[in-house]
Amino acid sequence: MLDLYEFADLKILVETIFHKIMHKKTDEYSMQLVAQIALKYLEICFKNQNTIN
Repeated sequence: MLDLYEFADLKILVETIFHKIMHKKTDEYSMQLVAQIALKYLEICFKNQNTIN
C-alpha cells in the first residue's frame, strides 16, 4: 500500500508514525507493524535511488 503514495508524502507519513510510536508505550504487535512499515519504506527508498541514477 505504501507504493501508492508519492515519495514526499510517504516520507512525511513514515516520519509521523515514528514520531508517534516513539513517544508512547507500545505493545509487541504495534512494534512489529512499525518494523514492517520501516522495511517497506527502506525498500521504496532503495528503488527510488536506483531509478534516479
